[in-house]
Amino acid sequence: MHMSQNKDLEKVIFEKKHKHRYVEEMMIGGIIIPLIQMNGYHTYIYGAGKGIEEVVSYLWYNDIKIEAIIDNDPNKRGKVICDSIPVIHTTELKEIKDCDKVFVIINTVFFAGLGQMQIANTLFEAGIKNFYAIDEKEKPNMRAYVYNWVDKGRKTYYREHYDALCHTYEQLYDDKSREVMLEYIRAYMQADSYNLPSCDGRVKYFFGENHEEQTDHYEGLYIHNEDEVWVNCGSNIGDSIFLYFANGLNAKNIYAFEGNRSNYMELCSNLRFLPPAYQDKVITVNQFIDKHTNFDKVLGNDKITLLNADIEGNELELLEAMSERIKADRPVIAVCAYHKAEDLLELPRFIEENLEKYECVLRKYESSIGNWKRTAELVLYAIPRERVTRDIHFRKCRCGS
Repeated sequence: MHMSQNKDLEKVIFEKKHKHRYVEEMMIGGIIIPLIQMNGYHTYIYGAGKGIEEVVSYLWYNDIKIEAIIDNDPNKRGKVICDSIPVIHTTELKEIKDCDKVFVIINTVFFAGLGQMQIANTLFEAGIKNFYAIDEKEKPNMRAYVYNWVDKGRKTYYREHYDALCHTYEQLYDDKSREVMLEYIRAYMQADSYNLPSCDGRVKYFFGENHEEQTDHYEGLYIHNEDEVWVNCGSNIGDSIFLYFANGLNAKNIYAFEGNRSNYMELCSNLRFLPPAYQDKVITVNQFIDKHTNFDKVLGNDKITLLNADIEGNELELLEAMSERIKADRPVIAVCAYHKAEDLLELPRFIEENLEKYECVLRKYESSIGNWKRTAELVLYAIPRERVTRDIHFRKCRCGS
């Protein structure tokens, strides 16, 4: 019995439904898979290396059962891929029965030259004559049905943590946040893209959704201070800082943390183009962030009023490292919650268990052009009640429509 009965969330997580995103127009989907289905072949994959999860997910999507994954590396023997498919060594091929009913999908970059001859000979010696090597041109299309490293294992994770997700859902402050969470999870569970309108990426961390009738007006999620002390974690090249000022917002100080040395150098170079009055407010820090980061050494006695982070899945470690400081200063928090499946549980749980009188809000912002699913840029806001804009209003954006 689920401790929480949320019918919308339950339907999204447990309904077995998928979206077919593209016409195949390639050998693997248009010829090979129908061939396997017509002949009732027992399907194996050769190559447990790069991209194996993508191949498995693609075949599963097309209702192809995979018996095992074959690999020539003895260290991979006995491993399990995608929680259920065993890896067997090439020496075990002789144990496969009825080889005329076997079909092997070859997933390896070495199926060329002498490598091609070696793999083909290995299969022929075992009596396997039916095989097909995935063309490199087919892989981008195959990825349209599966997930990258950010998305791996989410379907299983969400199903196993349904009750906890219900708790997050009920903890959210407003109906819009719950709507965003439902659609975000649905996109993963149904192998679909995120289909609700996303918030304007130019106001990420600062404002919410666009006004329905006036596209240059934005939802005010929290009260902005004129003397904001902003800790900007994952500053990258400085784009959020430029957009912050372009939106007419002010600050006393901005602490710009960027761990990647190349990005940090570009950040420092770009900041030279800010008006001098803004340049003086930005303190740059070339440092990666984890739970051991000593923020007091950098921030001194400055009272933090705004904290944001896009640090590739280390957002929880940031909150843990700054826990005492957050409790004392009560900043608005805006952290990315899309890098890991557990972000939807662990980040709200941290807020609930460690901070008093904070409200959690979810908003989804525009993704980069390379993210076809549009599932990146999900931001969790944790807003002190004294700074929540209880009467949702819209504010004119200063950086154009």
